[in-house]
Amino acid sequence: MNFNSGISRMENKTSVIKILDGIIFGCAILFLVSTNNSIFVNQLGYYGALLCIITEYFLGKNRFKRTGLEVAFLLFILIEVVAAFFSFNERQAFSNVLRRFLLIPTVYTILASADDFSKAKLFFKVYLGAAFLTITFYLGFAVKYFLSNLYVVQGKGPSVFQYVMTAGGLISFTTIFFFAFLINERGSFKVRIFYLAGFLLSLIALVASDTRAAWIGTAAALFLILVVKRKWLILAPMIILLVAVIFLQKNKSVLHVYKFDGNSLVEEKAIPTMGRATGVYSENDDVYLCDYDNGILEYKNLKLTGRIPTPFPVQSMEYWTDSTYVARLLDLRFLLFKKSNGKMKPAGEFTAPGLNVDYFTSNGRLYLADSDSGLTVLSNPDNLKEKVRFPEINKIKRMSVDSSAAAVFDGNNNLDVYRLSNGLPKEKIFSRKFNTSYGFLYLKGDRLLFTDNSSLRLFHIDNGGLSLTDSNSKLQGVSVFGFSMGRLVAVDYKGNAYDLEYPIKDKLVIKSEIHINYQPLGLAVLDGGFAASEVKRSRIGSMVDPYHPSNVERMNLWKAGSRIVREHPLFGVGDIDMQNIYKLYRDYYDKETYGHFHNNYVHFLVALGIPGFIIVMFLIISILAVHVKIYNALKSVEFASSYALGAMAAFIGFLGSGLAEWNFGDHEIITMVWFTLGLNLAFYLTSKRKDLKAETGKIEETVLNPKQL
Repeated sequence: MNFNSGISRMENKTSVIKILDGIIFGCAILFLVSTNNSIFVNQLGYYGALLCIITEYFLGKNRFKRTGLEVAFLLFILIEVVAAFFSFNERQAFSNVLRRFLLIPTVYTILASADDFSKAKLFFKVYLGAAFLTITFYLGFAVKYFLSNLYVVQGKGPSVFQYVMTAGGLISFTTIFFFAFLINERGSFKVRIFYLAGFLLSLIALVASDTRAAWIGTAAALFLILVVKRKWLILAPMIILLVAVIFLQKNKSVLHVYKFDGNSLVEEKAIPTMGRATGVYSENDDVYLCDYDNGILEYKNLKLTGRIPTPFPVQSMEYWTDSTYVARLLDLRFLLFKKSNGKMKPAGEFTAPGLNVDYFTSNGRLYLADSDSGLTVLSNPDNLKEKVRFPEINKIKRMSVDSSAAAVFDGNNNLDVYRLSNGLPKEKIFSRKFNTSYGFLYLKGDRLLFTDNSSLRLFHIDNGGLSLTDSNSKLQGVSVFGFSMGRLVAVDYKGNAYDLEYPIKDKLVIKSEIHINYQPLGLAVLDGGFAASEVKRSRIGSMVDPYHPSNVERMNLWKAGSRIVREHPLFGVGDIDMQNIYKLYRDYYDKETYGHFHNNYVHFLVALGIPGFIIVMFLIISILAVHVKIYNALKSVEFASSYALGAMAAFIGFLGSGLAEWNFGDHEIITMVWFTLGLNLAFYLTSKRKDLKAETGKIEETVLNPKQL
């Protein structure tokens, strides 16, 4: 009886394990198909497989294999725990330690799930096929994004399934793997065409993501693949092409002047500048051009007559009151100038209370629009403490102010209009949510011009609020407005400039137009015409441009990071969100807040201190050594060698991207790092078992020991 019951229990256990095997396989497939498109589904697959593998362990089936990285993983978790004890936010630090700890078993879960060579091969094919479909969908979305001019509106690439930096990083992995198989794999013509098509589509999607950090990492990875495979005939032209693109792609900075000629617009003059022409301000016969590299340039009768130096690149300037002018710098400081005897003289600097997105001068007041701290109104340039705050008018994206009203388009896509009393917002007279990514607006008198996705709308402001009087789809995408001397000029994203009839009644009437083929960064209406600034910069060259906005942000972050490390060199501040810490160490005029340092290495120095950084580098070097040794062991094995080459290069790409991004802390990206490592180990172990079986007819469990490879 006991013997029979024992057999029954064994049969039940075997049956349960068989069911769990099926669930593990299904969860692994779920993980693979969602790696590039759904972190929620992806983690369901991961944790589902992990829990089943642990359950099988307690039922007597041990799927877990050693990787040779256990010491490095344990040291990493240990230093995270130690740093958490000394953290500024102990609770959050331990929460992040738990996240790191729970994701590392992805390596072991994939290794345990891909328990034979054919299954490992299937897993990669499922991942690559799902990634290919995801990228195809992404490209379709990117085309619509491009046609809607949203690259210009948003200043970044499209976000479909995740934030754009994450999307770029994930696409980078797919691009690298397709390239590795294209270069390394021998196969039929159709298969190689698939690899080529996959690589080209992935590369186009990577470019469409507009993520420069992912570009850097991918370039490093492709370079490594070509060097390892000694493909000099491919590498040499690629290097020549890259150098040619960098040096032949010329930067352009021009001040264009157009004149009204009856019912047409004609370009009168194009004045090249040596820097970056941005904001344009006009006054009588004077034109002031804000130029990143040269301060503020003064033109009289369109001839350069003076230069006003600024301590940092200047974006724009406006007249305030009493011969006082205000200019905003790229680092969001404001400069005051006093004009005396026709000469501009510095009169001090100040900052907005929060993260400034725009500013206006009207009614003798300066209106500072901040995305985080709301609206601030200054009334006296000689006493900047005289100000009124309106924190309830917040999340501002764009704003326009005139004598009797203020209009705000906020981060929730709401258009709000306030009636002014004595130059200050008194009451909200209109509020409406628009389904638009544009939201550019311009107030003039009792007329409000508002751009949505389909047209330029004209609203009339009266005592009852706002009423729509006209919309013009031809003016779709208008983003730049200029008014002076009874002339109203508007320019859209396609580079069309319109001279609109003014005063505006109840219709938008185009008097004349011209295709200028660029979108100006600044526009000022002159007597008989208007001036506009054009700038073109190399996107590749922008990676090392010290005045590119994202580079300025990173330099500010790294400077603050170095200050933190000097004060907390031993255990850092803990693996936490860095916003509150950053606020304590940033420059006074830096109003941005960041949760990380846009650099893996700086971030770990700050979070874990110098000893922790050394341990992280030990972990990175250990992982890289495993990838290299696996490739050396498998480079004669069909398919597995191509995967090993791609996994090694993808890890290099991850490290390269980490120079300009905190991708180690990105849940989706680090999951991809652990997944590709786990599958590479699976290819190694299953290939070794195949060799042993072929030699001895036995299947033996093996342990990866880097010293034996």
